[in-house]
Amino acid sequence: MVSATYSPAATTFALWSPDTANVQLWLDGKPYPMNPLPNGQGPAGVYTVTVPGDQHLKRYHFQVNGHPARDPYGVMVDLGTDNNVVVNLALTEPVGGWAPDFSASGARSRSIRVVDYRTAPA
Repeated sequence: MVSATYSPAATTFALWSPDTANVQLWLDGKPYPMNPLPNGQGPAGVYTVTVPGDQHLKRYHFQVNGHPARDPYGVMVDLGTDNNVVVNLALTEPVGGWAPDFSASGARSRSIRVVDYRTAPA
């Protein structure tokens, strides 16, 4: 619900800011006002804006009370800046998909016990 939700048609940005309503998105150097979610559509204090168009690889950050703030849930950052980067995560899928999940629920547990019966020299 918070962070950037990408699609080729539009990207929705959301930030939880319960202490102030002075929240903006800065995308590719341009400010966009953010509005609180209407009552009943999510947690109180979440501000959103949807920007039309393909925003893949564009840099963004939020401004809260005039101070830049990175997206704490962003998936990519521009090192040395306050910017995150919008990412089309579908492009990160490996060819053939991900390897199967070998979680503990499907794996057999094996244990080994090592016992040292040597005695210390007298």
